[in-house]
Amino acid sequence: MTGSRCRRSLLAIVAGSSLGGGCAFVPEKKYEDSRLQIQALRAENEQLRDVVLNVRSQNRDLSLRAVEDARRLRAQEAAIRRLERSVQAYQEDRDAMIALLDQINAELRGARSTAQSKTEQPTR
Repeated sequence: MTGSRCRRSLLAIVAGSSLGGGCAFVPEKKYEDSRLQIQALRAENEQLRDVVLNVRSQNRDLSLRAVEDARRLRAQEAAIRRLERSVQAYQEDRDAMIALLDQINAELRGARSTAQSKTEQPTR
């Protein structure tokens, strides 16, 4: 009997270890909770991937917009510089014309006073 009892014990140990595979059995409730949690985490990962794709797309759009805005600003700055030079040239022309007008007026006053002094001189 001792030999048969030993064989049964050994058989029970081998069968028990092969069924468990070295791991403890997990209760059905715990297994189902884990499965639901994994499902929820996978869904959340998908949502986060969608968010990442949206943020990348927005980032790309904003980068393109920033490049276009920078180009537009450079063009505006160049136009402003040209307009400033043009205004400066007009102001210089105006100042030159004012100086010429003042010179002409001075010459006319001089010519008028010379003409008056000649007409006022008595004849002999």
